[in-house]
Amino acid sequence: MLPVDMEGRQYFLSGVRRSPADAFQCLHIPVGPDGRIERVQEVARSSAGQSVAATSSGDAVFADELTESMTRLVTLFTAKGFDGIAARVDATVPEAERSAVLDVCLKVLQTMLASLYTELLAENGVDLSQGISAQDGVFYDDAINAIGAVANYGSPFYIQLKSFEQIQSGGLQIACAPGKALVYIGFTLLIAGGPACSVFQQAVCAVCHYYCTDLPVL
Repeated sequence: MLPVDMEGRQYFLSGVRRSPADAFQCLHIPVGPDGRIERVQEVARSSAGQSVAATSSGDAVFADELTESMTRLVTLFTAKGFDGIAARVDATVPEAERSAVLDVCLKVLQTMLASLYTELLAENGVDLSQGISAQDGVFYDDAINAIGAVANYGSPFYIQLKSFEQIQSGGLQIACAPGKALVYIGFTLLIAGGPACSVFQQAVCAVCHYYCTDLPVL
């Protein structure tokens, strides 16, 4: 499967639909620096599998509670995306405060995900002495959008064609057909049946003419 160019960037497209009558829902997965999908998977795993440590100059209990809340926020995002965070805020926060709380949650989430992404780049040997490059920054934005849209993707699987072997074949080049012997026999009898019927008809007419001279020979 080859990536698709969109607005100067490359994406792997994976579409799903519930029935043939529905339109495809496509997930846009950004292409990593090596031309593969593994970098996005690494970002998703780092977001889902790591806890986020919060630092506080005050009470240690407060720092632990803040760390737990931040980790739950990242886990909720990786499981249900941005819509999941909005739904949780709608269910737990009074209506008058929802907009402000949601804005804070998104800013905190972006900060935590950016920190995790920076650690991932450092683990992969990327030079961060000058900060994150523009290319890595664009990839990060696209990766976060893709991870946030996975919950709406509609399929628990992602299938990608990595390679294939092209086999040239014709209509009679059948590798395995249990009934092909009977087909060939029937095909042979069908071809031979035409001339045989003609010869048989001539023989019958000759016999009839021999015993019944009033019958014409066809």
